[in-house]
Amino acid sequence: MYDITEQKNVEEQLVMALEAEQETNRIRSEFVLMINHELRTPLTSVVTGAELLNVDGLDEGDRRELVEDMIRDGHRLDGLISQMLTVARVENRGLSYTLRQTTVGNVLERMRRGGDSASLTIGGDLLADEVVHTDPQALTQLLLSLADNAFTHGATKVEVDVARSLPFTPMQAVGVEPGSGFYFLIRDNGPGIDQEFLPRAFDKFEKHSRSSGTGLGLYLARLMVEAIEGSISIATGPEGTVMAVAIPVVSAEAQNGVTSRNRAAVAVGGGGASTSSRPKRPQARRGKSLSA
Repeated sequence: MYDITEQKNVEEQLVMALEAEQETNRIRSEFVLMINHELRTPLTSVVTGAELLNVDGLDEGDRRELVEDMIRDGHRLDGLISQMLTVARVENRGLSYTLRQTTVGNVLERMRRGGDSASLTIGGDLLADEVVHTDPQALTQLLLSLADNAFTHGATKVEVDVARSLPFTPMQAVGVEPGSGFYFLIRDNGPGIDQEFLPRAFDKFEKHSRSSGTGLGLYLARLMVEAIEGSISIATGPEGTVMAVAIPVVSAEAQNGVTSRNRAAVAVGGGGASTSSRPKRPQARRGKSLSA
């Protein structure tokens, strides 16, 4: 009797390879369309505005409005290009980071200095003296990027808070949740994320059909949270979305002399024993769906 097991295995591998190739082609096509729209739109606005500025008889109010629009679209164009370059750099060379003891307050203060939106509210001061194990600069960049991503996708208000435990049942999560950690919460009043889209939300170039952007914001957030050994959990609905970034907490026994006397130094400069700075390659893994 002829054993066809090996033949079936080969056929299954060929089918899987074909599906992977088709998925790659789909992503490539969507990326080209995205680049054409997301980069051309602000560029066209800048060029059109420059041409209108040459029109005789343009009053000062219209001229000022045109300049403001050109500046805004120029910043948008710069942000899109910077985001794509950041992803390429992280994928090729990894993310350099230094995990060390720092306070929650240090991270919150960095966010206040780095956030430039009046619609961004930063709380969490009740836990400001608590000590976590992370890279404060990388964590700050991650939290601000999640806030910016919320504004990009329709939110007009974003609130940041900190909790000792996860205050919701996650519908989607990526990274590795620490056994004991604090949760930096990013709440927005946007339109929410479709549940059908959630399993792909952290994938490269994936974005909801009604949203703008490159589809790289949450993908980059995934790379960053995996590098600093944390996790991101999501709950979403029509009234908005909340994302929780879990970061390992430093127990009192492990703080090695970080007392109330020297915590001020930790809050200013990061403090604590630091590990050597090292690049970490991103892991190519999908977000885990936690919904039913």
